[in-house]
Amino acid sequence: MVRMSTIDLSRRAALAAALLAQLPKSQGAWQLEPACARNFEILIDGLRTGDAVSVELGALFRDALTHPHEMTTQVMHGLLIAVCGYAAESGNAALSLEHRIRGMTARQYESLLEYVDAHLSSSLSLADLATTSTLTVAHLSRALKRATGETPKRWLQQRRVNHAKQLLVRNNGSLREIAIACGFSSQSHLTRVFVKLTGTTPRAWQASRRIPAQSRTKTAGMGVNVPRGRTPIRSLSR
Repeated sequence: MVRMSTIDLSRRAALAAALLAQLPKSQGAWQLEPACARNFEILIDGLRTGDAVSVELGALFRDALTHPHEMTTQVMHGLLIAVCGYAAESGNAALSLEHRIRGMTARQYESLLEYVDAHLSSSLSLADLATTSTLTVAHLSRALKRATGETPKRWLQQRRVNHAKQLLVRNNGSLREIAIACGFSSQSHLTRVFVKLTGTTPRAWQASRRIPAQSRTKTAGMGVNVPRGRTPIRSLSR
């Protein structure tokens, strides 16, 4: 079987990088939004028609999705990184093409994701994100738009809301605690952004997941780890 073309590899890497941004940040039950699940299916189908390495990666993705467990998020994270790495190893042509398509390399995007996820409870400016990804502010704005279809502000809001969803699924703390842990200045700030991005309130979204009553009792009072006296300054999360 011939090696997958640099164009196909770059497309797979671009999709894998986008999926990295959509992965649940917290450990726990494996749950995906419908749009994210569809993107995984697209990636698996694309890998299945590639070379031997791509087919094997596709099989590993399929197995992980078919048999989810508490470490599935970490497994999927590793597999997505493997797809990006395989594309990078295919040569400078693939890297150059990927850079032209998405405006940044997979490594730059991964560094950006790691930094943002590690500082979600903090105020994050566009300058902070640009410095982390070794791009200018203007270049980062264009690159994120190409890679994700979102502006930096909306992309960061989505990361914060995704983390809030994970905490809501786990019944981890009050809305105020969840808001602070996700970088929102208040409960009302969280609710406003949550409604804008999902069309529903945090509690309504949580109720739609039908979390068992016994789960709520078991986790009641656990809360989230929020530094005392710390209220994030509104920046890109507004």
